[in-house]
Order: sequence, then structure tokens, then C-alpha cells
Amino acid sequence: MSRGEGVVETLGHFLGEEAEDVEVRRRIPATLARIRSQRSVDLLLASLGQEDETLRDQALAALERLRREQPALAFARAPIEERALAETRQALRCVSLSFNLRRDDGQGSLLDRALEERRERSVDRVYRLLGLIFPWRDVVVARHGMEGNARAHARAAEYLDNMLTGPLRRWLMPLLEEAPLEEKARKANALLRTRVRDPEDTLAQLIHDDDQALAAAAIHRVEEKGLWRLADDLEHVLEHRPARDWLVFETASWALAARRMPAEARRSRWREALPAVVAADRLRKVPLLRFVSVGQLLRIAGAGRTVRPEPGCLLYGEGAFATRVQLLLEGPIAVQVGDASAVERAAPQVLGLEAVLGGERQRETVWTGEGAVCLTVGARDLLGQLSEDGVLVRRVFRALLEGSAFDSRVLRPRRPVEVPFVAGAQTLEAVRVLEASPLFARATPDQLLRLAQLAREVTLAPGSALFDEADPAALYVVASGEVTLETEGAAALRAGPGDTLGARGALAGLIEGRAHGEAAGVALRLDGEALLDLLTGEVPLLQGTFGALLEALRRFDARRV
Repeated sequence: MSRGEGVVETLGHFLGEEAEDVEVRRRIPATLARIRSQRSVDLLLASLGQEDETLRDQALAALERLRREQPALAFARAPIEERALAETRQALRCVSLSFNLRRDDGQGSLLDRALEERRERSVDRVYRLLGLIFPWRDVVVARHGMEGNARAHARAAEYLDNMLTGPLRRWLMPLLEEAPLEEKARKANALLRTRVRDPEDTLAQLIHDDDQALAAAAIHRVEEKGLWRLADDLEHVLEHRPARDWLVFETASWALAARRMPAEARRSRWREALPAVVAADRLRKVPLLRFVSVGQLLRIAGAGRTVRPEPGCLLYGEGAFATRVQLLLEGPIAVQVGDASAVERAAPQVLGLEAVLGGERQRETVWTGEGAVCLTVGARDLLGQLSEDGVLVRRVFRALLEGSAFDSRVLRPRRPVEVPFVAGAQTLEAVRVLEASPLFARATPDQLLRLAQLAREVTLAPGSALFDEADPAALYVVASGEVTLETEGAAALRAGPGDTLGARGALAGLIEGRAHGEAAGVALRLDGEALLDLLTGEVPLLQGTFGALLEALRRFDARRV
């Protein structure tokens, strides 16, 4: 025990030492979550006030895990409420700023989306923090109610109003209540002791925000609207912004160039890559990236290089392996599939993304047209970003699953599967069950073995609950017996041997509903977070899972034609 405490103290030292490598520090919370001690909880609680946002999120995730797995541990209320209040204030500030901007037709802009995402992140953290000091299952149910229909919202609001006390209730309830934006902004301004401001004042404030993504999006909005009365603010950014904030610096340079010369002249004289914010603004319109956050789009754009190929340049040949993704920002392309006639498409387009994600060959031949501008991102760079960002992986999976009429609540094997399986079976039998899942149709034997080592058996009995809306997301593969899945607003589904449930929750973070046993048997459960860790840590398995899901969606679409 003393040796274990010594390790905890050493980890705590590095966790709190801001001079240490932040990437190393970000890995410490997950390690502390595996050392289930009161000291681990105390160190993680102290980290909720860290300046680094990613580190705070890692600490919160570790605390949630300890809360679920070790309910006897004590969670000090004061630091949790303090962090929840800070996140609530930030979310209310976003409400106020968004209302100011939308008074000048700002809705739908890149900046509007960035502010909304920041608000959503803060609200998400508040709910998760509440789950540390109140019964976490009750908080999850209340959250689903607040995001549900009017009746469920009213019940959940009453529960939260009775549960919360003091400043937290006074600040949080106006944020969570269902009301028009104008009313929410009025209450936010009253709490924040601010007022409605005109869009230019709001942009001037956001140009100097510490968050690079917000500042760059605000500068981009200045250029879009031609609000050159704010040019002095942009010049101030160039002179005084820290050198590490290159994203803001290049956006301000690009915007000021637009003020001084026509668009064509700027395009011809600009020798650097197009600013990441310009690329991100166009990438957000691509269906497969529509749930990717502004910050993530900026990182993807920042990993690429701008190219201006000659007309008729071959970008891809059908059947070739995908080594890069081409993001068409301007101009047309010609696309040909097989012997069919070529079809012209206009920007924005993402070319080769599905092939890279699924580790597949190109399915079409693509040439550039006159005036084409592409952002080229290497496959390794894109896959590297996916391997470092589980949230990005989830958002791409969500785009796949929500972008099709395919019902992904229960994934069926391609052919009937009969897998003899009994409780307490060996790892090899678990491998045979998992390889029946269409999600792992492309997994190698070694990958299936690692998946099987993550799996835990769940006994099915008639009427017994398998999972509900409050349970942490997990993937279930039925080995024997039968399961019924019920989702609000949709018909109930039956699942049997070889069928996979929970993909929407485990892979895409979507609400699954509830499932119960229909006939006695066994299911294999893969915890969603553990599965995501495995996928991001092993890119070939991630590509195989993407590819298998893409194949299932294509088969469905082909049957519909």
C-alpha cells in the first residue's frame, strides 16, 4: 500500500507541475483512475482548475470512472461546484455573445458555430460534474429529459430545480431552461452584469479572445462582412499577439490583405498556404465532417498544404491506394466511376476521405478543372489526428451513422451465425463471437484477440435489463439467447446470436434506448471508452472498423436502388 501511495504522489507532482510536458501530464489522469484510492480522487479534483482545457477534461473523465466504479470514495463538493459555476458562466457568456452576433445575421457563420460548440462543451461538463456530487444515474436521466420532449423536459427541470441549491441553481437553471435565445440572453446578461452590445463591439471583444479558434473565427467574420472599422484591432493582433498563436496571426494577415486589394489580386500574390480558418469554413459544409468541431477542422486544415493544380491534373486513379485526402476548396473537378461518363462537381468536396478512413482503394478517377484549389492532407497526418483524438473519431462515426437511412441500432451479420457459446467460455470462443459482428468483419486474428480480451460476459435472462439510457455507452455482441431493443419513437428490434447492439452509443456517442433479455443466453460487452482507446491506439483496427461500417452502408444503399 505504501508503495502504491508513493506512485500516486509522484504522479500527482507531475500532474500539477505546469513546467512539465503537457502531453505527458495529459496521460496521468487515466493512470490515476486505475489506482482507486482517495488520494487519486483528491489529486484529480485539484486538477479541475488547471489552465489546460484538455487536461481538465481528462481529469473529469478519470473522476467519472472512479465515481462509477468506487462509489465509497469521497468527492469534495467545493472544487466540483466551483468548476461547475465556472463552466456555467462561460456557457452563459456564449449565449450573450451569440445573441449579439445574430442581431446582424450572424447565425450559421463559422463564429456562430464556434460559440455554440463552446457553450455545448461547457454544458456537457456541468452535467458530468453534477454526476460527481449527486447520484450519477439520476443526473444522466435528467439530462436526457432536458434534451427530450416538452413533458420530459418539464419533469427533468423540476428534478434539477429541487436538487440544486444556492448559486449553482441560480446560475444553472436559466442556462438549461427551454426558452427563446433573446430571453436566455437577457437572463445571462443580468447574471453576468453585462448588456446587449452591437455586433461590432462583440467582434472587437472576440478578436482578442484567448481561445485561438474563437479569435480566428471572429477575424474571419470581420473579413466576410467587410467591417474595416475594426482594422485597428486586426493590426493590434499582428503587433501584440504571442508568436505561438500562428492561427490568429495568419487569419489577421489574410483579412487585412483583403482590405488592401481585390480578391483576385490577393489570391495571385498570396504565396503562403490558405489560412486554416478559410479551409475550415469550407470543410464544415462537407457531410462526413459536419459534426467535427471548429477546433478540429482547424487542426485538420493546419496539417495540409494548399496546392493549385493545372486543369486536367489527375488527382486519383480508380483502384489506387489512398495516400492522401484532397479537400477541394475552390473550382470544379471531374469524377468518373468505371466506364460511366465523367460528372463535374463544384467545391467544396472531400476526395479520398472514405478510402483513407477505411484503408481501401479509390473507387473513382478524379481530374481537376480550371481554377481548382486543393488542401492536401497526407493519410498519415489525418490518421495521426484520429489516433490522438477520440472525440474526433466519434464525430466521424456519427456522421456515417446519421447520414444514412440505414438502421444501425442492431447490426446483423451478413449470413446466419451459429456460435456455440456458454457462460465462462474461453477467449477463443469469444473471438469467434466477435468475428461474427459486421463491425469487425475486417479485423485480423490478433486484433480480434485484443477485442476479446476487452470483452466481458453479460448473462441474459427473460426480462432482465441489459442496458438503459443512463448506462455508460458500450458495444454488445449477442453470443446466445435473444435481446429486445426499445428506442423512443421507433419500433422495437430483436437481436440474436451474431447481432451487434450499442454501436451508435459506443462509436458515435448517440442515445441507444434500453434493451432487455428475451431468451436466456450470453452477450459480450465492450466498454465504449475502452473500445475507443483500442481503436485510436491501433490505426489498422480503426480503419478496418470504418471500412466494415462503410461496406454495410453501401450494401444497404445498393439494396434501396
